[in-house]
Amino acid sequence: MARIRAGEGAERLFGSLLESAPDGMVIVGHDGRIALVNAQTEQLFGYARDELVGQPVEVLVPTSMRAAHAAHRTGFSDHSAARPMGAGMDLLGQRKDGTTFPVEISLAPLDTEEGHFVSAAVRDVSERRRAVQALEASERRLAALVGNASEMIYVLDPEGRVTYANPAAIAVMGDPEELAEPGAVLSRLHADDRERGLAEMRRRLEQPGGETWTDFRSRDRNGRWRNLEGLATNLTDDPSVGGIVVHARDVTERVRAAKLLAAQREVLVRIATGEPLAVCLEAVADLVLEQLPGALVQLGVVDRNLAGPVRLLVRKGAMENAEGPAQCAQAMTQVLASRRPDQLAFHDLHCERLRGTTALPLVGSTSEDLLGILTVCVPEPAMLEELDPGVLDVARSMAKIALERQRDLDRLMEMALHDELTGLPNRTLFLDRLRQALEAERRTGTMSAVLFCDVDNLKVVNDSLGHSVGDQLLRDVAARIDELLRPGDTVARFGGDEFVVLASELRSEEEALLVAERIVRQVRTPLSVGGLDRVVTLSVGLAVATAPSADADALLAQADAALYRAKALGRNRAEIFDADLQQLARARLETESALRSALAEGQMSLHFQPQVDVLSGEVTCAEVLLRWHRPEHGAVSPAEFVPLAEETGLIVPIGEWVIRDACRQAATWVAAGRPMALAVNVSARQLTHSDIASVVQSALLESGLSPQLLRLEVTETAIMEDVGVLNETLDRLTRLGVTISIDDFGTGYSSLLYLKRLPVSELKIDSAFVQGLGTDVEDETIVTGIVQLARALGLTTVAEGVETQEQLTWVRRLGCTTAQGFLLGRPMPANVFWQWLVAKHGPEVPQPRTPLRLVDGVS
Repeated sequence: MARIRAGEGAERLFGSLLESAPDGMVIVGHDGRIALVNAQTEQLFGYARDELVGQPVEVLVPTSMRAAHAAHRTGFSDHSAARPMGAGMDLLGQRKDGTTFPVEISLAPLDTEEGHFVSAAVRDVSERRRAVQALEASERRLAALVGNASEMIYVLDPEGRVTYANPAAIAVMGDPEELAEPGAVLSRLHADDRERGLAEMRRRLEQPGGETWTDFRSRDRNGRWRNLEGLATNLTDDPSVGGIVVHARDVTERVRAAKLLAAQREVLVRIATGEPLAVCLEAVADLVLEQLPGALVQLGVVDRNLAGPVRLLVRKGAMENAEGPAQCAQAMTQVLASRRPDQLAFHDLHCERLRGTTALPLVGSTSEDLLGILTVCVPEPAMLEELDPGVLDVARSMAKIALERQRDLDRLMEMALHDELTGLPNRTLFLDRLRQALEAERRTGTMSAVLFCDVDNLKVVNDSLGHSVGDQLLRDVAARIDELLRPGDTVARFGGDEFVVLASELRSEEEALLVAERIVRQVRTPLSVGGLDRVVTLSVGLAVATAPSADADALLAQADAALYRAKALGRNRAEIFDADLQQLARARLETESALRSALAEGQMSLHFQPQVDVLSGEVTCAEVLLRWHRPEHGAVSPAEFVPLAEETGLIVPIGEWVIRDACRQAATWVAAGRPMALAVNVSARQLTHSDIASVVQSALLESGLSPQLLRLEVTETAIMEDVGVLNETLDRLTRLGVTISIDDFGTGYSSLLYLKRLPVSELKIDSAFVQGLGTDVEDETIVTGIVQLARALGLTTVAEGVETQEQLTWVRRLGCTTAQGFLLGRPMPANVFWQWLVAKHGPEVPQPRTPLRLVDGVS
């Protein structure tokens, strides 16, 4: 123990040391009172020096600690020993204002001449205490963040051992003790990723502080594959870490979802690009196997009526040679046995053998529409339980889309190749089968025959009983013909009232004719039509392919030619194509070919036949008649080429030329001062297959002809074919200012109601009735009735075919206003007609009595 002797020098030295101390210094006597303090103590506690000297030292201690402090102090005084700063218990100091603060104290005994003292050095540790607390809080916070992080954080030492793992890493990889062996982590990597993982670890070890982003596959603690990605940082030089820190996240579900989406897109692309159904369904199976390795996937389709077994289209997977196929088949059978297949959802089927199998019905737009079945068989039932149900939902949806698309394609193909009304093959399918039959007979030496069948007088049924009854009649006829055919034969509907039969593997023409006659007899059996039993008859044309080089189109043309002969001979019969018809058909083809070029080559011309007022004898109009002068053949009868033009559609361009040329000729006569109204015939095909109103308007505008000088003649039969459509066309024509005349009136089946509604100005009485005037009472009655009907409706009448004076007298007597025929003037070319007209009437030609109308456009 040091002893300090009293003296002024020593006292000054002691005081100087006390004041220069960095801590507060308090000298306490044996009695526990303060003997001396320095300035630092005044600053720490807020007391003046004089206020502390003589006070018990416990005045610097919080009240609650004073008793304990006094006892401790007494014990120290009795057993004095130096105590370094920070040793012993934590203490609090109390300032003059009552506030407390943490302090550290070092004690040392001090003996002087005045007695035994204790020297206490007091240090305020408030800032240090706060720093320590902040550090501890930071460490706790960091530990909580790391411990609760969703990302995996682990540290690998240079040997590849795990030295630290947070809970997220432990949950996936297991406890660090499980990965304590060198290279344990790398051994879990997928074989395809292991070499890359080793190479990256070596690169990281060569670059202290370096970072790299990586992705890899690794087995988890349960042996399942996980897709991981993360950041590896080399902190081997950091003593506090000493390894590579890996921050990783589990992206297994994201990768699966991406693969599922990619596979779904691939399936949709295959479906959209029209790949075969089996290819599309195989892509669906691959989609499942990508998510469920080791499974067996089967896809099968069923008939709409669920009849027959499942037709298996796809079988893929690792269990193909194990029990999988049998289990899948049993699962499919169970789905088929369900009355409501849509009620079987994604779940285990609970069959003893099927604990690892799921069968998913592929249901169409209605709950009863089972398209197919998707079955998935796995080695372990747990694989299905752990599989995201969305995978099979997507597979199910893709398979349904593929199957529905195929069904739609089949339906479209059915529609494209079959007649909508009867369900029979149409022309396209028939020609395909015919060509196949002709090819087969070249190998077998048998014959094939084509039978062109036409229902006689179907129009009468449609006009009298309605088209719905006519449609049912066609269906009944189709059924009767189909009943007679052998399994290898075909009956098709080409449209309208036309049926065509292909009879194959025949031995002779006689056998083919027997088939045709049997069809005629079968159809002739009374049918119930419109609630009544009616006899329906067929006309049949037959052509037999006897030569190996027979052509399908030629055979059809031959059968068609034979049909025309059957109809010409009275209908209700079968006719076979022979040499005579061959010659006629060849001539017909030659005529058609010549007709196609006749207009362009200037072979067509117009003739004009006058129509005369029966009272005054004045020419009021001229009918325009088409003539064809065929080189090397001379004049061709209109009865020969006009029907052919109608059938081939050539009547449309020819008819347009007639209208335009007639308007130009009429305009020429107008310019010469002698206007003459012209009547131009238009066919049903022109009215329904061309915009005739626009043609007429264009012809009038080009020629400058007034519409009052143009009259269009339409046959009664043509008008009755489709009154609704033609009525609209005739309305458009009359709004142009032209007039409409019904030609050959009395030969069709006009309805008085339709006649009243149609925009008609004139009726032309057919020559067949005019020829009998004066000799046939019935003809006289018919003509009288037509004239009276026309008067009642405000129409004019024209009697056609007047050839004798007696017929003209009767026409005048019966009240007909106008007549036309050889007696009054034959058809003449334009120049001859003009000369005849001038010779008959002189320079003044009577003006047409048709009131003037203005062209107001085509609506």
